Amino acid sequence: MIEKPLEKRQFSLLEILAYLLVISILFLAIFFFFRGLQVQIRDRQRIENVKILEQALENYFQENKKYPQVSEWQCLEKDAQLKGAFWQEMKHYIQEIPQDPFYDPANPIFCYHYKTADGGKEYKIYVTLEKRKKIYQVFSPRGKNIFTGKLGEATWFNSAWKFRKRIKIPKEKVAGDLENFPVLIYLKDENLAKRAKSDGTDILFTGSDGKTLLKREIEKYDSQTGELIVWVKVPSLSIIEDNEIYLYYGNPQAIQVNDKETWDENFLMVHHFKETFGTTTDATANGNDGIPEGGLEQGAEGKIFRGVKFDGRDDYLNLGNKESFYQVENLTFQIWVRPKGEKKAASSEVRGDKKEKIFGLEGAEYKKRGIFGWEGSDSGPWQLVTSLSETSFGIRDQKIISENPLELNQWNFVAGVIGEKQMTLFINGKETSIKISHRKEPLRREEKFAEIGRYYRESSIYQEKVWKSYTFSGILDEFRLSRVARPLAWLETSYQNQKDPSTFIETGEEELY
Repeated sequence: MIEKPLEKRQFSLLEILAYLLVISILFLAIFFFFRGLQVQIRDRQRIENVKILEQALENYFQENKKYPQVSEWQCLEKDAQLKGAFWQEMKHYIQEIPQDPFYDPANPIFCYHYKTADGGKEYKIYVTLEKRKKIYQVFSPRGKNIFTGKLGEATWFNSAWKFRKRIKIPKEKVAGDLENFPVLIYLKDENLAKRAKSDGTDILFTGSDGKTLLKREIEKYDSQTGELIVWVKVPSLSIIEDNEIYLYYGNPQAIQVNDKETWDENFLMVHHFKETFGTTTDATANGNDGIPEGGLEQGAEGKIFRGVKFDGRDDYLNLGNKESFYQVENLTFQIWVRPKGEKKAASSEVRGDKKEKIFGLEGAEYKKRGIFGWEGSDSGPWQLVTSLSETSFGIRDQKIISENPLELNQWNFVAGVIGEKQMTLFINGKETSIKISHRKEPLRREEKFAEIGRYYRESSIYQEKVWKSYTFSGILDEFRLSRVARPLAWLETSYQNQKDPSTFIETGEEELY
C-alpha cells in the first residue's frame, strides 16, 4: 500500500490573529509580572531606607533628647544635596542619605519627606510607594499625628498654629437640622494647659474643612487646668451625619478676641452673668446690659460658670428702656433657674401639724416670684413667673401655664416661644404647655421697664421683715432672648448641650503641625 503524504494544514487569517492575541497576552503578562516585581523590589528598598533613617534618628535622639528640627516638610535628598540643616545634624549618625530611585529635584514626589513638631520632640518621615501610590511612614510616639496633607486630613488653618483637635458633635445629640447654632464647648484638657497662651487668645475654631474660621466667645479659660468654656457659632448642625469642627491653639503671637457675632442677628440679649460685680454685660452687639439693684449677689456658682443670686427681698437686674425691645412681635427665651426653697413651718400657714413648702425666706407671704418681665402693652406686663404650684409665661389671657413646678434647689432649664399662632413653654427637655390662640401684637412698648429677677409688683418690707415679696429667690444663669420664634429643635438641642456639655461632644487626638 502506498501511503499518501500528509497535507499541510492551512491556517486561516482568523486563527493566526487568535494565536497572535494569545502570544501577546502571554507577553504582556510576563512583562507586567516582571514590572510589578521591579515595583515591589523598589518599594521594599524604600521601606528599608526609611527604617535606616528611623534608626539613625533614634540614635540622634538618645544623645540630644530631641530630633533635628525641620519646621516644614523637607525632601531629605534635596537637603543632602544642599548640605542643609538635616544633613548637618545627621552626618555623624548615617553614612549617606538614601535616594529614591525616581528622585527628581525638579519634582520631588518620590523622595523621603521629613518634618518635626513640638520643638523637635516629635518627628515623622513618609515616602510615596509606587504600588497604588500608598504612603509609608514612620514616626516618634506622638509623631503619627503630625499633619502631612497627604493622608486625607482636613486642611490646616495656618502654620502659625502648631496644634489642633477635631471635635465631633454626634448627630444623635442634635434634635433637628439647625443653622448658626451657638454650641457650648466644655473641655478640661492638659494639652491646652501646656500649649495654649495663658490668656487663651490663641484659641480659635474652624469648620470641618479645617480652614473656615468660626465665631467664638470664651466665657472661661483656666491656663492651669486647661478648663475651657466657650460658645462657638456652628453654621449648620445635621441629624443625618455627625458634625465636626476643629479647635486650634499654640500660637504665641495670636490675639483672638471674643466676637459678638457669635450670637446671630436675631438675638436681642445674651447674659452669661459671669461678672463678680457691677454691670452684667450683654454678649450681643445690642448693649442690653443689666444694672444690679438691691444688693444682688454676683459671682455665685452657676449652671455653666457663674450666676446671679437673688435674696427674695428686693434684688433684681434693671435692663432699663432699650430700643432693641420695641415692636418685637415674636420671641424666644431661655434661662437656667435654681429656685431656693425648703420645708419650714411658717406661722401664718401652720394648721395642726401640717407643714407647707416655703419659697425663699421663712415667714414671707409667698404668692409668685418673677424670673423676668417687661411692660408690653395696655394689657399689662409680659412675664415669666414661678410659684410652688406652677410656672407661667405671658400676659393675662395670653398666658401659658405649666402645672409642673420647678424643682427646688435644682437647676431647671426653662424656655418659651411666642410665634405668630402659638405659644409654647418648655421645661427640662419637655414641651409642657401649648396655647394656640396667640394674638399678634408688640411685645414691648416704649418707655416701659424690663427686669430680670422680679415680678412687676415691688416687695413689701416693713421693719426688716418681708411681708410680701415678688422678687425671685435663688440663682439664675445663662439668660437669652431672641426676636424670632426659634424651632423646638433649637430648644431641645440647647437643653442637651447645656445640661451636660462634656458629654455633648467627642474630642479627637491632638494633631501637630
